[in-house]
Amino acid sequence: MGARWLELRGGDYPELGPLGSAALAEGGALAISRGAYRKPYAHVDPNEDGAFLQRGDDATLLCVVDGYNGVRASELCLDAVRARAGAILAASPDEFVAAVTEAALAAARLLQRGWRERSRSCLLVAVVAAKHCRWASIGDCALYRASHPEPVSRDNPLVVGPRLAERLPDPSEWSGAFERSAGERIAVVSDGVPNFVPAGRLVQEALRDARDDRGAAEAVVRLAMECGAGDNLAIATVAS
Repeated sequence: MGARWLELRGGDYPELGPLGSAALAEGGALAISRGAYRKPYAHVDPNEDGAFLQRGDDATLLCVVDGYNGVRASELCLDAVRARAGAILAASPDEFVAAVTEAALAAARLLQRGWRERSRSCLLVAVVAAKHCRWASIGDCALYRASHPEPVSRDNPLVVGPRLAERLPDPSEWSGAFERSAGERIAVVSDGVPNFVPAGRLVQEALRDARDDRGAAEAVVRLAMECGAGDNLAIATVAS
């Protein structure tokens, strides 16, 4: 069996315009871009987002990160999720949020050690199985379904940083679950997508109408760039 995980990091895609993508033969894909235009706000690195995907025997883990003040925090989040991907995939419904929290806090502790660092990151993790999806979102990344026009996840003011452990509210405020139909494509995206695409219906259509996961991932990133994305863009998606 070939590789069962993929990762794309913003530091490898610093140019405006081009996008990178990758896909697994079993299903699942990522896409990333710096965006179509320069960020209109102060930043450290040109592309601070990233995406990760890992397939298990019965489910697929999707993850996006959206960093600011440099790539350090977003890359630490990717490292922490990748290191715990097996445990997150195997977690029971009651254990899922705790498994994601453990990954987020591991990244937060490393940021705390580097006390002069200002880098922070949003983090969204979803586990997509045949008949259901569970998700947990720290910050303003978004989860879309091919069957719904608006994001499922809810924006919140949380961020992966040194004081995350002090600020985590009840999980009901930043996580959830839903039933999915067989083959329904699910995608997690950094906030460059919802902030620039004027209607969730357009993202829904891109996910629904794509021939495969890689085509869907690339279509959503291109859609955001066509809508004038002046921000980084990252997506992880899977249909089956």
